[in-house]
Amino acid sequence: MNAYITPRKSRNGFTLLEITVTITILLTLITLAFTASTMYVKQAHRAGCVMTQDSIRKALISNSNVSMEQLREGVDYCATPAAAKLFEREMVCPDGGGYSAYVDENSHELVVRCKAHGDAHK
Repeated sequence: MNAYITPRKSRNGFTLLEITVTITILLTLITLAFTASTMYVKQAHRAGCVMTQDSIRKALISNSNVSMEQLREGVDYCATPAAAKLFEREMVCPDGGGYSAYVDENSHELVVRCKAHGDAHK
């Protein structure tokens, strides 16, 4: 045996490179989680908007007590006094937009449109 070999010192702690790699991985995972949660919230708001549009359409049709042929074109049925009485509160999209309901000239069906999303669901 060699008598001149000194024992190795034990290494305590982490190197700067190890800490930097760990922080980079954690930041990447946090960014991915934040992006996924943001998309989830947007999809949930859109789904809530579609459900509200469907509810408004069904409520207006059932409250009108008239056939669809008697509904006039060019009237926003969400802005009528009957709709104000029908809904206890103003119907607002989860993204902050309002709704308008009108009769489509081509299909002659009641269509509810969301002002925030800009789409119409029949």
